[in-house]
Amino acid sequence: MGDSTLMTDIDDMNKVLHDRSDDSLLNIQDTKDKKLVALHQLYSDLIQVIYFIKPDLLGSVSLRAIELTMTKGMTPTSPFSFVYFGETLAAMGKVEEACRLGECSLYHDCILQHRFLYTRLNLIMFVILTRPIKYNTAGRLALKLIEKNASSSKYKPMVILVAHQTSLFYSEPLQSTAEAHHIGYKAGQQLGDFLTSRWNLQLSITMNYLAGQNLRAVQATVKDDYVKMMKDEKSDFLFGYILLHTQVIALQQGLHTLHAGRVEKLIPSEAELLAKDNSNLIVQIMSKINKLERSILFQQFSSNLLDELNISGTIAEMKLQLRPVLCMGIFLEGLACFMLSHMCPVKKATIARGAVSETKSKPLIERGQSVLTRIRSLAEHSSWNWENKVLLLEAMEMHIMGNLDAAGPLYFSSIRSAREHKFIHEEAVASELAGEYLYERGNHSDAYALFMHSIKCFKEWGADAVAKRVETSVQTKFGTNISHLQAVDVNDKMKRILSLDQQPQQQQQKRSSLDLCS
Repeated sequence: MGDSTLMTDIDDMNKVLHDRSDDSLLNIQDTKDKKLVALHQLYSDLIQVIYFIKPDLLGSVSLRAIELTMTKGMTPTSPFSFVYFGETLAAMGKVEEACRLGECSLYHDCILQHRFLYTRLNLIMFVILTRPIKYNTAGRLALKLIEKNASSSKYKPMVILVAHQTSLFYSEPLQSTAEAHHIGYKAGQQLGDFLTSRWNLQLSITMNYLAGQNLRAVQATVKDDYVKMMKDEKSDFLFGYILLHTQVIALQQGLHTLHAGRVEKLIPSEAELLAKDNSNLIVQIMSKINKLERSILFQQFSSNLLDELNISGTIAEMKLQLRPVLCMGIFLEGLACFMLSHMCPVKKATIARGAVSETKSKPLIERGQSVLTRIRSLAEHSSWNWENKVLLLEAMEMHIMGNLDAAGPLYFSSIRSAREHKFIHEEAVASELAGEYLYERGNHSDAYALFMHSIKCFKEWGADAVAKRVETSVQTKFGTNISHLQAVDVNDKMKRILSLDQQPQQQQQKRSSLDLCS
């Protein structure tokens, strides 16, 4: 990726695909050439490997695969050529084209045998939850393909996995992406593709974690499947479980667990994993994202944290195609930038080594604004996943820039959006930051209500150690006055606070924020 000739060839192929109707793409003739079938299978296998070792080659290999399909005909692994080329287009910012190809690949592959319930469920989810890119036409064509390409049916679980991780996640709610991967897990079990089945299950658990599923449920599922995989002597992709398990335990019990060795006898710690396999690019960046999230939730920042955990820079350097986890890492980077740039005595975050100087504040703000631009682009394709995050980053930007009247409604809109879209953990974060904002402005009664609501949300999420950290912060802030504030009806306060931000006002504040950034 980045080679000028390759980029030109990708653009040319994209134009060819754009000029072809869905009908013609879904009715490409099958090839009878056995050598071509084997060659296409080789490319499909190669793409799955290079993501882990040389991701900048994905564009080149995906282009070759789609060229074979378009010029030589359909093979059982041709659905992969659509979905992987779609991933390349998504990496270049051509998200709608990518989603179209992702849908084509799924329709080629997943809606082949109507004995699976997920066939109709996926069709309904695509029509309801994603952007209107010729869905009715694609849906009708999909039904016509039930009797076609039956030889591709064995690749269903992998196509589901790749399509939702590389392109369709841009437009579908994370909760639906988690469900789609669980469907892929079940399909893999039925087809005997146990490796892809387990991979789908791991991604389903990860997507549920990102969506704010209760941490106790996440921990139980991780532990259960990890033990099963160890018994079956299937160690592939266990690093995802190890990283996730370490993160969940830290949020439940506290940061001390990171240095306490194994919490569960059978599951290694993140430290053990990194000591054993520090060369895996995906392990490295996932570990960085987890550390950044812990720093935000426990408000413990080192002065060089963002130099160590430069998520967007690492993605660019490694030329990684975006995945849901990576997008979340970029959001966390922006949030940390704004939090660090706003460090002051009112915010009781811990600086472990040194302080954030004024000379560092401007670059942090600019970096946060850069991330905000990227998250806004994601929100264009899925307001469900990203609206609350955009609003929170905008609120912090206005707060830092001194536009306090604009910041308040944006904070409250972010809380409401997170609640409406079922992101309980992000509702907790936004509530605490909004509480800090009101505390700074001297509105201690409303600030207390927001802090208590944040604690409630963190506990509902299952992050007991984080909730305890907020409780300690509240005690420190209010001291002897806390007994008076405990008489406050938090539910009534929250209803009143959130009702202050009406939709027209919210849109006006968002427009103002965009104008200021420009």
